[in-house]
Amino acid sequence: MRAALPANEDARLEALRELEILDTAPEPEFDDLALIASQICGTPISMISLIDRDRQWFKSKIGMEAKETSRDVAFCAHAILQRELFIVPDATQDPRFAENPLVKADPKIRFYAGAPLRTPDGHALGTLCVLDHRPRKLTAQQENALRALSRQVEAQIELRRSLVQERKEAGEALHDREVSVRLLAEQMPAILWSVDRNMNYTSTMGAGLAALGQRPDQFKGYTVYDYFGTEDPEFHAIKSHRRALAGESVTYETEWKGRTFAAHVEPLRHTDGTIKGVIGVAFDVTDRKIIQKELEQTVSLLRATLDSTADGIVALDHEGNIVTYNRKFLETWKISEEMAATANRDELLAAVLDQVKDPGGFVQLAMRSYARQDAETLDVVELKDGRILERYTGPQMLGGKSVGKVLSFRDVTARRRADQEIEENVSLLRATLDATTDGILVVDENGRMVNFNRKFIEMWHIPQFIAESRDDNRALAWVLDQVKDPERFIKKVKELYAQPDSKSYDWLEFKDGRIFERYSQPQKIGGKAVGRVWSFRDVTERRLMEMTLKRQARYFDHIFDGVVVTDLDGKIVDWNPGAARMFGYAKEEAVGQTPALFQRADDSDLTAKMLRSMRKEGRWRGEMSFVRKDGSEGTAETLVVSLGDEFGRPLGAIFVNRDVTELKRLRGEAPRTAAR
Repeated sequence: MRAALPANEDARLEALRELEILDTAPEPEFDDLALIASQICGTPISMISLIDRDRQWFKSKIGMEAKETSRDVAFCAHAILQRELFIVPDATQDPRFAENPLVKADPKIRFYAGAPLRTPDGHALGTLCVLDHRPRKLTAQQENALRALSRQVEAQIELRRSLVQERKEAGEALHDREVSVRLLAEQMPAILWSVDRNMNYTSTMGAGLAALGQRPDQFKGYTVYDYFGTEDPEFHAIKSHRRALAGESVTYETEWKGRTFAAHVEPLRHTDGTIKGVIGVAFDVTDRKIIQKELEQTVSLLRATLDSTADGIVALDHEGNIVTYNRKFLETWKISEEMAATANRDELLAAVLDQVKDPGGFVQLAMRSYARQDAETLDVVELKDGRILERYTGPQMLGGKSVGKVLSFRDVTARRRADQEIEENVSLLRATLDATTDGILVVDENGRMVNFNRKFIEMWHIPQFIAESRDDNRALAWVLDQVKDPERFIKKVKELYAQPDSKSYDWLEFKDGRIFERYSQPQKIGGKAVGRVWSFRDVTERRLMEMTLKRQARYFDHIFDGVVVTDLDGKIVDWNPGAARMFGYAKEEAVGQTPALFQRADDSDLTAKMLRSMRKEGRWRGEMSFVRKDGSEGTAETLVVSLGDEFGRPLGAIFVNRDVTELKRLRGEAPRTAAR
């Protein structure tokens, strides 16, 4: 008697097709479950059967030779119509199966018991079933075991569905990346190429081809020898390619068609590490070479000018290397001609730093100046011998472009000692500059406004008439009207004024939804606090991204597996009910911790390894030993993938953990930690 079709047959078949499981090779995960079912139920035959449109196909089979049968004679076609176990104690006595060919002929089925395999959406795909050649019954324990094993089969099928979906998404992402990389390469002001082991060009691209009058892939199939018109193995380009084929990375410079190119070639490898060719890139540096020649002429002229000034002057390139200096610079810093002639940057810097009172501040101000190549800076350097130097830093311009820095040092010891007011003004300027470049407010020791920048006015929407009046009460009232918690704002201000030397960092929330970072540090003169600098930074977008991360984590609340969501540093930000069941910790106990909370003590660096692998490979998968809150141990199959927002920006990581402790115990396997 043929089984009726399920009411949702079309949707059921579509769900089965989406798994991409039909006609796949045997897999140990399924074979082991079928074997366990056979052994527990004491039957010679067990199968994991999937019901296709016109056939039943066996993903796993024990004691059965056939790979599939017609759906018309399939016992499992009847079983998928049931919600519970479908049991036929004696097929010869059941009018539905008495005339079935599988009963009357081999394998002469007498007993059948099948547990339906359903998707989370309720589609019955097939069964986990056991069969015998003689009539019989199952004990209650065997029935429960068959149900439990069917749930494990369902879990394996659902895991496969997830992997199929992830593979499709990964394939799409890889295609998009390949398209993006090629588009980027075609727009780069360079020439990129690849050759095979016979040095035949397999690709050429890049915007730099236009300068040579060439098209992308124009020389595909040509050899390097053909392109350069020589068979000389010592020709620099050919020699470099041969070295790359031998495993070296080679950088060289070449003149070609009236242009100068800086080129680099690398071995191009198969996934197994063997070399299949060479990949190269070349940048047109002709213009840079011309500039270098012009710079040499300019430096020669500068030398005569420098030696005629009364200030100590040194010129540096963008990397901080000394280009030139004058005699007064050597006299000011007591540097010998011999040391200066070596142009050893590190030795000269060490000689300078050994003379200044504050080496760290000296370097910090120098780095700040280099951060803005076109900017001019003026500061003061105090030396250990009591001298005070003014340091002026300005850009060295060539053709309207900055090519380095010029530092000028002037001895202003007498002037500084005679004018304390200048020192106080410079101190105020230094404290203001040491604060952030965001919204800045400077107040005196009594809390009165001394100075502020334009960004502060813009961020707080302070009207011009209040800013110009510098009326503290009116400005404070305007500020308090914008924040969500005015009392907390005032309380923090009072606490800091009561502790003049303290620093502070906190968050401010506004009624209009904005969020500011608030940072405060004392302004000091001569080691004494004379006021306070407040710095405000708008971090609304960053906070919204954190909220997005938590909102996306809500999607995992109904997943049975233990899902742990962390930020990119590994700190737990969410924890679904499945994780609470699996590890024994409530969400409140887990948030703010790291996965080390439930990992073994000897796996202290496991989380870092997982996140590194996720960033490098796109995911981490493996088995992980864990320790529950009650101290008991278990094993989980764990998958770690990146979690991003709707724009594809990475926000954190998702740890999907499936408890396989009982399954491993039934298999007799020991817990282990192994990444794949």
